[in-house]
Amino acid sequence: MTKKKNLWWRPTKFNEKIVGKLIDAFKRDATVEEACAYAKINKDTYYEWMRKNKKFSDEIEQAKLFPHMFAKTKYFEALNSKDSNLSFKAALEYLRRRNPERKDKAENINFNNNTEQLNEEDEEILNNIREKLNEWK
Repeated sequence: MTKKKNLWWRPTKFNEKIVGKLIDAFKRDATVEEACAYAKINKDTYYEWMRKNKKFSDEIEQAKLFPHMFAKTKYFEALNSKDSNLSFKAALEYLRRRNPERKDKAENINFNNNTEQLNEEDEEILNNIREKLNEWK
């Protein structure tokens, strides 16, 4: 007696090339929709793979963190720059993004004048940045 083949079964698309495309897309800060379109797979397929394959889901989650870590690295490189104008702009941008609830306050900061509009935590961060810049001069 021979087994009947299931006519509804399709081979999986899961392969290194598609996984590589997904990882590449997420490293470029793509959304799930964008990454799936780039890899030419359905979103449902992506979510199924995420649910069923722990190694795959771990790799994808790491790829999703890449743009954020890259941006943070660039911020801190700018903070350490010998160009004090660039350092202060980077510090201001970091404070804005790190503390969005204080964005309106951060927009009014003038680094060339006194720092009385800053709270103690922000003033301490700014003073530490100024000290570092003076060490490098």
